[in-house]
Amino acid sequence: MKNFITIGTLSLLLISCVSSKSLKLETYEEGKKIRYILDLPSGYEFKENQGEVFKEYHFLYPDGSVFYFTDDYESGGAVNKDKIEKYGDDILVKIAINDTLDINGSNEEGKYWREKKETNVVIGYISATKERKVEFDNVILTMQRKPRK
Repeated sequence: MKNFITIGTLSLLLISCVSSKSLKLETYEEGKKIRYILDLPSGYEFKENQGEVFKEYHFLYPDGSVFYFTDDYESGGAVNKDKIEKYGDDILVKIAINDTLDINGSNEEGKYWREKKETNVVIGYISATKERKVEFDNVILTMQRKPRK
């Protein structure tokens, strides 16, 4: 079944006003609504990438780092090219066949990246400094998944 994500505009407005605020993203998994709650650092520019089937949300930071959330559970974040450089094209198959997967690394510039698949969503970041990596890892660690009625 196709998964769809909806974002409350109010959540996006609120999060940009403080140093960090809970962002609520909703998906539909097998006909059931699931809410994901992320405590993202403020100061980002929001960008939505809509594919034919999947959506991917980018949170662009002034330092060049990008945090992303997608319901493309078959191939993960399209923005993360570093994962293919490190693991090769086979990583796309691993993402598609596993319910959970957590991969990470750094690029030639010494910037960090991570991608984590949790059931039918993928979250991650690219081009993160050491300090931003710590913040983004905490976002991933504290992400909450709540079934909705």
